[in-house]
Amino acid sequence: MDLNKTAEELGMYPLDKAPREAGLVAALVTACVAIAVGFGCDSDSVGNNNSNDNVNSSACSEACPDVVAAGCTSGPPTLADCYTGCADTAAACPTEFAAVLACAGTTPTYVCDAVGVPYPQGCEDESATLQACLTGTPPVCYDTCPGVVAAACSSGPPTLEDCHTGCAATASTCPSEFTAVMACAGDTPTFSCDANGTPYADGCLTEQTALNACLGI
Repeated sequence: MDLNKTAEELGMYPLDKAPREAGLVAALVTACVAIAVGFGCDSDSVGNNNSNDNVNSSACSEACPDVVAAGCTSGPPTLADCYTGCADTAAACPTEFAAVLACAGTTPTYVCDAVGVPYPQGCEDESATLQACLTGTPPVCYDTCPGVVAAACSSGPPTLEDCHTGCAATASTCPSEFTAVMACAGDTPTFSCDANGTPYADGCLTEQTALNACLGI
């Protein structure tokens, strides 16, 4: 899928803005996704509106030491950063935050994702959905971009941040064609490079060609 070239050629985003967007993820997702996760709160207590503030405060207090200790490159460097990011995330995306909490359980282990953001191990889908809420990037972009970047196509996105941004722009510009490509690719797509060095999902060249036509490539 031409996630990088598409966005760049259409002028949807300059690549030099990608690090700033990654910084937003680090400020919110980073200090939050992982933070937002498992702190001895069950789903019933998280869903109780009268106790949400107390639950979230307790969750952040209990989780942040482990989140910071994970030492992820895009994670919060200090407890203060973690507490602030965690609170911001709970306020911005309460439903997604609660889902991560419920997934993480009482004894989560925090690991680093491909871009160095901490999250509770085993909660990849919930964490991706929370990141999508915070950044506006569709969850499917977080699922597919590692494979797109790994294909190392000459006209493909060089980094995950670039891929996430280009993927979101593509989904917004050509939603029907984008959905068709993702439906064809399935849950575990692999990616190859076409003759122009553009990555595409194996077995989905027809759908990718239609997407490229929509994007004017």
